[in-house]
Amino acid sequence: MEATQVEDKDYQQNLIDSLRLTYSDRKLDLVMLSGYPSLDLVLRHRNELFPGVPIVYFSLETRKIAGRTWPGITGMAETQDVKAVIDLALRLNPGTDNIAIITGKSDIETFWLGELHSELLHSRNKEKEIDLMIHS
Repeated sequence: MEATQVEDKDYQQNLIDSLRLTYSDRKLDLVMLSGYPSLDLVLRHRNELFPGVPIVYFSLETRKIAGRTWPGITGMAETQDVKAVIDLALRLNPGTDNIAIITGKSDIETFWLGELHSELLHSRNKEKEIDLMIHS
């Protein structure tokens, strides 16, 4: 799924139609999906796309699904260490004065932008943050 298009209703409907046409005459034993936008779409359309098929997810941020469970759906969530990534970047580039964050407008990109904002706000005071939004 294209993260920058996932919230576009036409894109979603085209994707659902494509999945339905592609797999309607096949017996699937398992569906594997990556990322929260994919899980969200499958949760909303599971009965029409993959009724009764077990689903396994991966590459989901733990905080996006904390405390949530679904019958027949399991997987591995992970916690991204935003602070460690920022610390590494600054250690590799010690003279950094400006940090540009390039992101789109989807829910998942907004989530990560918030995580980065929070970490930069709490742990940095000399670097200037510059947000660059990609509009699709």
